[in-house]
Amino acid sequence: MIIPQGVQEIGNGAFDGCLNLESIDIPKSVKRIGKWTFRKCRSLTNINLPIGLKEIGEWAFNECVKIQSIIIPNGIEKIDSWLFDGCSCLCSIVIPITVKEIGFAAFRGCVSLTSIDIPDSVNVIGSHSFDGCCSLSSIIIPNNVTKIGDNAFSGCSLIKSVTIPDSVLRIGSGAFKNCTSLSSAFLPNNITKIEYQLFYGCKQLKSICIPPKVTDICINAFSFCPITSIFIPKSVSTIAKRAFMGCYKIESIVVEEGNLNYDSRNNCNAIIETDNNKLII
Repeated sequence: MIIPQGVQEIGNGAFDGCLNLESIDIPKSVKRIGKWTFRKCRSLTNINLPIGLKEIGEWAFNECVKIQSIIIPNGIEKIDSWLFDGCSCLCSIVIPITVKEIGFAAFRGCVSLTSIDIPDSVNVIGSHSFDGCCSLSSIIIPNNVTKIGDNAFSGCSLIKSVTIPDSVLRIGSGAFKNCTSLSSAFLPNNITKIEYQLFYGCKQLKSICIPPKVTDICINAFSFCPITSIFIPKSVSTIAKRAFMGCYKIESIVVEEGNLNYDSRNNCNAIIETDNNKLII
């Protein structure tokens, strides 16, 4: 398929569901690709995005299961929601330095994606953005990111370590849920809450440092992690039941001096209540 020179926009759903479309040549005149434009084009293997492109709409390449690589040109400011959701053969993608946000479920289910270079320009990693990217083995969070959304890296079972910069103010619920190879996680100093199921099911995570401004540790935050010791800073005022459910390898709990909420042995025991009501000292 060749789109003629002079066309400036490919409209919403223009090629939606064209199951036999294998390749398309987009001219430099095109500035916008609409929503759902190539959705479920399951034979599409080759597409070159032109320099000068300014916008790619939601779902544009959703379930294009044969695309293996793609280069997003400079000028794009957002990887929109569901853009490459379900692109199961996508193994290589180049994101330009103009991108500021990776949207909701942008790369969800990209099971062949092994690595991705997130540019320093990005300040938001959206919810479910890399959910289920089970071949993704490493990730670097740039220093300008302020928010990581819910379930952003859930199910990324090959990631072994992650360092989250102090620019991040919120890490959403389940952001690293079931990252079963994750053994090292460094949290930013400025977060105030360990969200629901943040590290649920991280079966290799043996230690964690709770940052000094955290006030709340939510339900199932560390459930089924083989943590051996816990340090609770004096800032923590609320630890939900089941926050450490299934953490049967805990050997010690240290509460920072000055914490008025968990300064007794009984209170420390209570916060480690497990699913079978066993209290770990």
